[in-house]
Amino acid sequence: MSADTRTYFFPDVISEMRQIIADFDGNEVFFAGMLNDDGIVCSVSDAAHGNDRSVPVQMDESRKCDVLIHNHPGGNLTPFGASANIVAMGILKKENYPMKFSGWLKIGVPFTLITTAAASALLWFIWA
Repeated sequence: MSADTRTYFFPDVISEMRQIIADFDGNEVFFAGMLNDDGIVCSVSDAAHGNDRSVPVQMDESRKCDVLIHNHPGGNLTPFGASANIVAMGILKKENYPMKFSGWLKIGVPFTLITTAAASALLWFIWA
C-alpha cells in the first residue's frame, strides 16, 4: 500500500478517519497518528470525541503519537465555525451591532461560495 504523492496520509487511513467522523455524526474527533519512515500517516486512533463545537483531549493521549489530527466541522456558514468568526461576532457586539444568525448567513453564504470557488480554481490550477 502506498500513499499518493499529494497527501500525507495513506488512503486506508483517510477512509478510516472518514468512517469514524461519520460514526460520530460529523462531530469533532481528535486523532492520534503514527508516521512511517517517510513522514506519512500510516495509522490513527480516535483519541477523543466531541460535539459540533469542541472536543476534550487528555494531554497524556497527545504524547503517545507522532502527529495530532483534528477535524473541525464548522466553517464560514456558522458563527462558531472558525476562530475568526468568533472574533468577528465579538467585535460586532462590542460596536453595538448585534448580528443574528440570518444576518450572518446573508454575509456568510456569498463569502463561502466565493472563497470555495477561488480555492477550487487554485487547487485545479496547481494540481490538474
